Amino acid sequence: MKSEIFHTANIGSIEFTGWISFDGPRISSNEGGSVNLGPCSIRHFEPDVPRAGVALRQGWYVVKYTSEVKIPLRNFTEADAVQLSSEFGIPIRHHTSGQAMGLTSFYLSPAFEGLKVWVRNHPRKAKQLSDPDGYLPDWYDKAISSNS
Repeated sequence: MKSEIFHTANIGSIEFTGWISFDGPRISSNEGGSVNLGPCSIRHFEPDVPRAGVALRQGWYVVKYTSEVKIPLRNFTEADAVQLSSEFGIPIRHHTSGQAMGLTSFYLSPAFEGLKVWVRNHPRKAKQLSDPDGYLPDWYDKAISSNS
């Protein structure tokens, strides 16, 4: 995975890594968990579905869709959540229904700037990993058009 990393950020006590997989850009943490960028959001809630090996309580989480916990954000503050949102363009969801509030765009984030550099440095691998059916189907096209 090391050669697929395009961005890292330390927020709170957690290190986050942005990397490319077969289905597009993802985020993972050094405390476990990963999710595709695109269908994820940040939420403060108490999950009602247990996650194997993890005691879930009221707090901040990166979720897929509205409530599928993918990355627990232990000891996160609201300021940490806002920083993570800004760094990776992940929206903060304040309610379970409807669109995430305060929608920010991955394509305006520092993580996307890192992805553009990665694409420039790994053009063949980037093209090979681009997937029009992925969660962010246009990431490759946006990265190469921004590099022109």
